[in-house]
Amino acid sequence: MKTIIKLGVAVICVAMVITGTVFAGSSQRAELALENLGWRVWLDEKAEWQKDTLYAPGEVPALATLPVNLPTGGWDVLAGTTGKACAIPASVEEYFSGGTNTWSYHGVSWFWCDVKIPSDWNGKAVRLEVEKARMRAEIYVNGKLAGYDLVAETPFEANLSAFLKYGEKNRIAVRLTNPGGQRGWEDMPCIKWGQFLLPPSHDFTGLGKVNLVATAAVYIENIFIKNLLPAKAGNIEVQATIQNSTPAATTNTVSVAIKGTGAVAKREVELQPGLNRVVFPFSVPDAKLWDPDHPELYECSVSLKSDKRSTKFGFRVFEVKPGTSGGHNFYLNGQRIRYKSAIDWGYYALTGFYATPEMARKSVAAAKSLGHSGINFHRRIGEPLIMQYADEMGLCLYEEPGGFHDISDGALVAKVMEEKCRRMVMRDRNHPSLVVINLSNEDNNWNELRERVLRNIATLDGSRLVVNSSGAEFTNKGEDRNGIHHIRPYEIVLRRDFLDYHNACNMGARFNEQAVFLGTHRNNYEDKPYYPGEVISTTGPGNWFLCAEMGRTLTPARPGYDLNIQTGNHDKIAAAFRDWNLTEAGDGLIRGPADISTLAGSGMLYMMGRHAQSVMANNSADGYALNGWSSGPQSIGNGSDWDSAMCDEGRNLKGRAEYYRYWVRPAQIAIFRKNGKYFKPGDKVSFEINLINEGQIPAGEYDLRLQLTDGAGKATAIREERKITVAGGDCFAQPLEPLNVTMDAAWRCHDRTGRYTSSDACTQATR
Repeated sequence: MKTIIKLGVAVICVAMVITGTVFAGSSQRAELALENLGWRVWLDEKAEWQKDTLYAPGEVPALATLPVNLPTGGWDVLAGTTGKACAIPASVEEYFSGGTNTWSYHGVSWFWCDVKIPSDWNGKAVRLEVEKARMRAEIYVNGKLAGYDLVAETPFEANLSAFLKYGEKNRIAVRLTNPGGQRGWEDMPCIKWGQFLLPPSHDFTGLGKVNLVATAAVYIENIFIKNLLPAKAGNIEVQATIQNSTPAATTNTVSVAIKGTGAVAKREVELQPGLNRVVFPFSVPDAKLWDPDHPELYECSVSLKSDKRSTKFGFRVFEVKPGTSGGHNFYLNGQRIRYKSAIDWGYYALTGFYATPEMARKSVAAAKSLGHSGINFHRRIGEPLIMQYADEMGLCLYEEPGGFHDISDGALVAKVMEEKCRRMVMRDRNHPSLVVINLSNEDNNWNELRERVLRNIATLDGSRLVVNSSGAEFTNKGEDRNGIHHIRPYEIVLRRDFLDYHNACNMGARFNEQAVFLGTHRNNYEDKPYYPGEVISTTGPGNWFLCAEMGRTLTPARPGYDLNIQTGNHDKIAAAFRDWNLTEAGDGLIRGPADISTLAGSGMLYMMGRHAQSVMANNSADGYALNGWSSGPQSIGNGSDWDSAMCDEGRNLKGRAEYYRYWVRPAQIAIFRKNGKYFKPGDKVSFEINLINEGQIPAGEYDLRLQLTDGAGKATAIREERKITVAGGDCFAQPLEPLNVTMDAAWRCHDRTGRYTSSDACTQATR
């Protein structure tokens, strides 16, 4: 069966799957990673940039008509020992700040390296692929302008074919201009550059990974593997975007294979000049499904006569739909899930601008150790390495582009933001870990730009939940109760029945059990999905000792953008460990200097765990995001480096994981005191009792036994046995009959000195 749909110059071919030998073709794609080619970085502090004209994506004039911005002093400046040796990726701040977190640089900087281009690349299409850059990037090859981009922290490419000397060394130089930005947690103020505004982003100047790719004139530009309904069926759609950069139509054989499944397909298609999209449906019913407990990945390869490209993906279907226990819920592979997470501000110790492989892996491992199912990229586009490890290790992700506030449609800032969102989706849509895309934090304003972007994301992907705002409290129209604009996976209709209320207030240094009954925890919404996207804000210290130790292993050696915070506190903690006569040979909770911070932060994790448990006791809650996951606001220099993140900037967990994990177990009896903490003999104490059962206990009749013990661990006369009916299925929480107890003077408890005493004496001691 064959269907051809005309879309501009694109041809969309849908072919039924065939079986047999995969046609590999004669692949001519060649790639060269440039990270380790002796890069250097230099601050061009005298360069003029403030009055430059800026160009939106798609509106950049012919490069030959743009000014060539030489380094101050001429091209010879980019030679010898100018600047500093660096490794890519890199940020200016980690090399030039002197390790002072309040240092910033607004202006022009240069990154460059020399690379020998193979002689057999002559005649091919040679493109420079940049993972990300900030802010404006101008690409120069042998002194000629070969590329221009203005969209911060997203992938872009430049065609270098006409500028290279084949068989010789070529100098590739990237001129970056940073006009400013944010170094704290907010992403609301736009960045002013002369008469222009740009979307907010973190105030760093940096360059991500850089690759050279050589292909024939007809090549595979992009591959998207879209998971299809129904869940568990293994149905996917492979969409290959093929670029024909010749002026004439050409016939080519397109082959697709899913490695390890035997699923193959091949078809001859006519490719028009420009972009062509070729679509192949597959059904692989025996495919292993991807989920956080079983992160199974597959590789899809697409081949032409002249090119071959592969990408990894997972078989998984994410849905938002009505459940059988009341409410609209999240489902992964047909099973209800709760998305338990915390918000990640996107700052990284020492580097600021990017995660090292060590930090990315630690972030995913830390979340899993807590019993979380996800990480929320908050007010900043997702970090590629964390997405890679989330796929491989099993963790869900929630992504925001950052900065989508008060942007007027039609202006340059709107065009940049729209393109940023498009690139984000194109970059990330094959990650099975990514389940939610959100436009803005705590800003439920609505306009034509937001609607267009929301619909574009759903069109480009269609297998994820796309939401206008995380948190609906802040709107100029007072329409919070109507919910948040969103498009659900596998739908095209724009809905308003989604709620996300935030309560990120600081609840103090001690746990207040009455706070677990906050409305954000317990509001019951059976007619719409409910995901509280910022829950509670309690603080703890970073592990400065470990972050500073990590800084000593950086290669090449560099001060790191915030080493002053890490080193200063590292030295104080090391001195405390020595002066307090602690010993590394000890068998207690503190065995080394790093344990001092970890124990100090464990109380914070306990409080966060209790609040998370309270949300879990609400069946209509589809999860939660705690405030927050990683440190970062310390960077604004106000001393707030004791913050509400569960990890520090180096992604070291701030406390012992078990102090939190105990309270978020997927099957538990959750008990909360309803009427206070201190009581006298004869007082009545009321306990709320809930069954949390996230798919662990089958439906049926069970015996529930309750036993009250006193402070000395001695069983009291209070003992109950009840028959309960467990709903099971997708009912993740159900209230049980409360327990009411009258305090007995014979019961013992701990007084403030730690001694056992009568409950009457306890009451006197705690007045």
